[in-house]
Amino acid sequence: MAAYISSGKGPVPACLAEGPRSLTAQASADPSRPQADGWGVGRLAPGGRPAALVRRSAPLAEEPRAFSRALRAAAGPGVLIAHARAASNPLGLSRARLVRPENSHPFQAEGLLFAHNGTLDIASEIRENLGSGALRLRGGSDSEVLFRQIIKMRDAYGDLALSVEMALDEIWTVWGSCSGDRRDLKAPYRGLNLFVSDGNRLCALCHYPGAGKKRSLLTPGWGWGRLAWRTVPGGALFSSEPLDAGRWRGLGDGQLAEAVLEGGAVKISVRGLGAASGKAAAI
Repeated sequence: MAAYISSGKGPVPACLAEGPRSLTAQASADPSRPQADGWGVGRLAPGGRPAALVRRSAPLAEEPRAFSRALRAAAGPGVLIAHARAASNPLGLSRARLVRPENSHPFQAEGLLFAHNGTLDIASEIRENLGSGALRLRGGSDSEVLFRQIIKMRDAYGDLALSVEMALDEIWTVWGSCSGDRRDLKAPYRGLNLFVSDGNRLCALCHYPGAGKKRSLLTPGWGWGRLAWRTVPGGALFSSEPLDAGRWRGLGDGQLAEAVLEGGAVKISVRGLGAASGKAAAI
């Protein structure tokens, strides 16, 4: 997955769809496990106005031209998110229900745009805590449950970065009450890498403590699950691994990057989340 926050003065970076490390290349990088579960592109303009959303259920490798067209059509100011889905299925859905456009990322609702890599294994338990948000679920994925949880926290706390942290905190609180009944699990999730944006800011959480020594698909030496980011003219790129041979920085496990559009420029800050501290050992 990749996210691009920009003032909109230039085209979408070509490395998202073109080149040996692009999302298109990543989708075909592992012949033993080809990406097959859909893709999507969305953008929110500043102020949270929906500007573009395309979600497909076909493998990205079968629709590279449609993917490139969707990226070009989504160009503009604000935040763009592109995603190639490898579906997790903690809710035990049939293949027909699991792989359909409404389960493809990014999700867009109530002024937010969202994508997630990983698995929320206690999605059923978190869904029970969504209140009226549970009635607004349109698909059947654990990622959409996580998105609705963040919307709930945004509505409660107002601040987007705090919403991510409070969602993580609630996951561990719910886990404390349900872990005795879930002997099949060692922890509530396997990866919570996510992007969420309101059009003016982008929050990128890097939290994949179960990755171990596994390496990324196309970047030698880059750890699996370690989010990458770098500035570009007029904006910044974030990705599940470097998209080209440029100078990328990495986020550590439990770190949250917040990129904000201010006066035509992007300001980026990074901090560790207390809600992630001390949890990795359990995963």
